Amino acid sequence: MRPKIEITTEMFAKRNEYMVLVSNLTGVPVDDIMGGHRCENISTARQLVMWALVTLCGYSHTQTGILMRRNHATITYAVSHVGGGYYGNKIQHIRKQIQDYYEIKTQSRH
Repeated sequence: MRPKIEITTEMFAKRNEYMVLVSNLTGVPVDDIMGGHRCENISTARQLVMWALVTLCGYSHTQTGILMRRNHATITYAVSHVGGGYYGNKIQHIRKQIQDYYEIKTQSRH
């Protein structure tokens, strides 16, 4: 039997925090990030949020999929594109700003 996937209110809060951050950095509204639009700028913003939740927050692909209302395979695809350099220099500065934000947040907790 599979272990139960745990989703907490803190995880939803973290998702919302990163969605607002990515929205501010990219100019894509939060509603569009959670929506189903497949325009490049919207899907890129959505993938940045997925990447942040997996890479920085340490959530599993399944947990992130539940939080983002997507399949875990979609999360795998997004994380590999953002983290693997698929976008080249196009989003590198945004990814760096998200990482800097994460580091500042984790340092302020200690």
